[in-house]
Amino acid sequence: MLLKFRRICVSGFCALGCQGSCTHSKQFHGALNRNISNLPTAFLSPSRDALCLGERIMVYLPRCADTNPEVRKVSAQILDLFFSISLSLPRPVNTIVGLDIELCYSALSSLEDVIAILKSDASIDPSEVFNRVVSSVCTLFTKDELVAALHVCSGAICDRIKQSAEGAIQAVIEFVTDRGKELNESDISRTTQSLLSAAVHVTEKYLRQETLSAICSLAENTSSIIVFNEVLAAAGRDIATKDVSRLRGGWPIQEAFYAFSQHAVLSYSFLEHVTSVLNRTPTLRRESGKGENNSNYVESHVKDDVCQAAVIALTAFFRGGGKVGKKAVEQSYASVLATLVLHLGSSHGLANSGQQEPLRVLLVAFTAFCECVGDLEMGKILARDGENNDDEKWIGVIGDLAGCISIKRPKEVPILVKLRLSALLNYIGNMPKPTLAKSPML
Repeated sequence: MLLKFRRICVSGFCALGCQGSCTHSKQFHGALNRNISNLPTAFLSPSRDALCLGERIMVYLPRCADTNPEVRKVSAQILDLFFSISLSLPRPVNTIVGLDIELCYSALSSLEDVIAILKSDASIDPSEVFNRVVSSVCTLFTKDELVAALHVCSGAICDRIKQSAEGAIQAVIEFVTDRGKELNESDISRTTQSLLSAAVHVTEKYLRQETLSAICSLAENTSSIIVFNEVLAAAGRDIATKDVSRLRGGWPIQEAFYAFSQHAVLSYSFLEHVTSVLNRTPTLRRESGKGENNSNYVESHVKDDVCQAAVIALTAFFRGGGKVGKKAVEQSYASVLATLVLHLGSSHGLANSGQQEPLRVLLVAFTAFCECVGDLEMGKILARDGENNDDEKWIGVIGDLAGCISIKRPKEVPILVKLRLSALLNYIGNMPKPTLAKSPML
């Protein structure tokens, strides 16, 4: 069917049924050109956009990595036909920009070379063939087609054939590595969501890890802040709707936190981003809502969920970051500790009003921090008095923590004081006045 369609696009259609070029088709085209304004659009060639190549290619691309050699060969032929047809169709002005036609024909020629090899030599390494197919597709895509392909990549990654799923992940990584700079904020957000959806739905642990690697690649080659925000937002939604500690097969979002913390390039920036999220977020306040309009109440809960997700992300970072994560924590010791102390105080204030969960989650993160940096004495203080709700004893706990820092890390004290004061002023500026009046941090 595609071969016939391409023949029509390239050589025209003869009403008498002739194959290829003929005098009838030329006469038909002459009449068509004279009367084109009077014809309905059904008689005109579709634009390239009408092919929806991004979505279609992501259906057939995983088949190019299939275990069946005949399936691989036919799928590569289908991709070749799609792009061959697309290059013969009218191209709207907005799709020509940034598309190098000469480069596209070169990539198409390379794809046809691969097909010729597949037809003549079935013993060729499938991974080598797939690499060449992906490279050609990456060049042949317009920007809009690339974005569409990334938006629907979840289905390809969840393919029931393991090799095809691996191929889809490999393709996504190459797409964002080679052309990630072309993606805007919305494109990055939607691609992150699609990859997270795939990570949730794949059943094999290895494929989940590979999918998380694709998310890391997206963050590394586009805007890491947008990717981090999407992951934290997804974590917040899960925390609000699920018992994440009892999810069968583990919690994929927590594994994403581990992947970021262990990444040589992203580790430090992820830690910095999470602490900045906590420093910008006022104290959790689940009791709010009375007297507020519904939209403000919902927004407050979303911020609370993201804040709790950020604390859990820190715990994952401290416990699962390995050597790379530990190095990042040591480099940011003062700023991380300042953030933890500040939120420890605000969580204590919530515990006094009957909300124990924020304090429990924060203490787990603080204890993990102590273990990560080797501050065992500080960990003992938290284990002994961390959940004490008496205000006077709580002030003593803060003093004991300060004493540990001054003895073990005296060089960090001036930085810590400066950072903690700055964070406290920012925290006070974000707090509602009724809450501020009762804050134990003052």
